[in-house]
Amino acid sequence: MASGKSLHAPSWIWVLAPIIASAALLPSYPVIASGSGLAWSAPWVPGLGFQYALRLDGLSFLFAMMISGIGLLIFIYARTYMAGEPGQLRFFSWLTVFMASMLGLVLSDDVLLLFVCWELTSISSYFLIGHRHREEGSRAAAHQAAEDIGQAAAAGLATLRAARQTADQLTENISA
Repeated sequence: MASGKSLHAPSWIWVLAPIIASAALLPSYPVIASGSGLAWSAPWVPGLGFQYALRLDGLSFLFAMMISGIGLLIFIYARTYMAGEPGQLRFFSWLTVFMASMLGLVLSDDVLLLFVCWELTSISSYFLIGHRHREEGSRAAAHQAAEDIGQAAAAGLATLRAARQTADQLTENISA
């Protein structure tokens, strides 16, 4: 019982992650509500022209708040559900990576950053699904999820590439 409580108590700290995410987003609401958006970027891989770029507009604000709000509920529920469970640090760490990756997906304004966040979502999903790695069913479900996500990622990359080529062709046609 004592070991369950000692593992259980720090799980409240993890609940702060979605609260902090929401608190960081809320001050931008007046700008978003006025119909404007916010953008931020920094060089990421300058030699290849990649920027670490984030954009917050009405839709991304809505999704980011949904991710943070639902994330908060999941963290609270998981705290109770995981009481006494071994590996809580690992579980809550991957849950935080998953939520941060989802936020990165909706806020990214760069294809490479979007891809990295998508892959982090995939990796963290794999580890969350396979949290009880000593159970065969959990391992099988994690491997199946990894397979499905890998196929979806390949299809997504092909779609992004086709969209990029189409956009480049349209730009060339307009310029000509």
